[in-house]
Parts: sequence; structure tokens; C-alpha cells
Amino acid sequence: MSISNIIAEVVNEYLEHKGKLNLDYLIEDILQRAFIDEALEVQEPKLKVDSYKILESKKGEVDVEEYKKMFAKMRKKRKKKKKSKK
Repeated sequence: MSISNIIAEVVNEYLEHKGKLNLDYLIEDILQRAFIDEALEVQEPKLKVDSYKILESKKGEVDVEEYKKMFAKMRKKRKKKKKSKK
């Protein structure tokens, strides 16, 4: 399965749940499926970040409100752009 098929499958899953799934979960799901299907190769990270320390400090909590605002802004711009083309 190609990476584009994996992404399409996960996006469809997201749309089925009407956007109620955590976006971080979806990104992780895409990456996991791609690694399992050997569509991606494991690489050394470019940034030296202690991800475990970050996870411990957040205690597994993810605030999706920031993402919701960002995507709402993007949708608004896209909608405005489509109106101007007509």
C-alpha cells in the first residue's frame, strides 16, 4: 500500500468521525501504517529533542483547540479564495 493510500484511508476515517478524532493520533497512525507497510524508512531525527521528557511534562494531554482554530482559519481562507475565483 502506498503512502498516499494510507493517508487517504486515515483521512476518510477522520471524516467518518466528523473531525472528532485527535489529529496527533491520526498523524501517528499514518506513520505507523507506513512503517508497517515499509513505505517509509527509519531515519535519525534531525532535531535532538527528548520526546519522552515532553510527554512526561504534558502527562499525555493534548490541547486540540489550537489546531481547531488553525484549521478553521485555513478553511475560511480557502472558502474566501474560492468565492473570489467565481
